[in-house]
Amino acid sequence: MKAPICQFCLESEILCSKDQARLDASQITKLDIEVSRQLYKSGRAVHTLESVELFRTEELGDTVLAIVESQRPLAIDEVEKINRNASAGLHRDLKLIELKAPQNKILQELVLPKRVVSHSSLWLPDGSRYIRLRLSEGDGTPKPSFLSKLNQLSKGLLDSEVVIE
Repeated sequence: MKAPICQFCLESEILCSKDQARLDASQITKLDIEVSRQLYKSGRAVHTLESVELFRTEELGDTVLAIVESQRPLAIDEVEKINRNASAGLHRDLKLIELKAPQNKILQELVLPKRVVSHSSLWLPDGSRYIRLRLSEGDGTPKPSFLSKLNQLSKGLLDSEVVIE
């Protein structure tokens, strides 16, 4: 896994002088370091993380978005396993989002562990986009807090509003 910090800093609890200087200069954040270490620990269980590069992390409420680029596309099951392992170590919800993935895969990664049955995009007259998602029935009805969080995440990543039916 390629991380914004060096291998020594990934394995230890302290930062080397180079990475400490980057942290002080605000080139990387404490959240980047924390998520990098958790993904590194999860990489021992999920070997597909070896081809992943962490670009940045964003915090949205109690959810952490880890924006990554992979040399090969990650399967949804692999992403779900990585999310579960890293979330347990972070004690917060982690969503692994692939940078150059198609729109339908980004939407699926946002709603994990739920499954998307179908989605449709509607273009509004003002040029904005409105996405309707239909989740599988066995997953239950999403909570209103989940829906508002999903809208915030999708506006940041896809520049569109998401409605779940």
